[in-house]
Amino acid sequence: MDRKVERELEDAQGEIKEAIKEEKKRGASISELEKESERMDDSLGSMQMETHAAKNRLLRKSIIWVSLCILIVLIVGSVIFLYIYEKIKALRGQ
Repeated sequence: MDRKVERELEDAQGEIKEAIKEEKKRGASISELEKESERMDDSLGSMQMETHAAKNRLLRKSIIWVSLCILIVLIVGSVIFLYIYEKIKALRGQ
């Protein structure tokens, strides 16, 4: 009878030790997950900064190209207007 009780106690102690090991592993994995989360937050922050900088560069380039196109249209429009104006002026002068 004592032998049976001792065996049950040993089995229970073994199960408790195993449960403690599992909890420690789970605690370690939670700690690793928290560290990974912090690293990912840092990475996300740097990616957001890079994205913002890229957006600003793209906006700046777009403004430059739109300004250049407007300037070309104004020059071509002025040349056409002056050509037509001179033709009308020449026709009136005859």
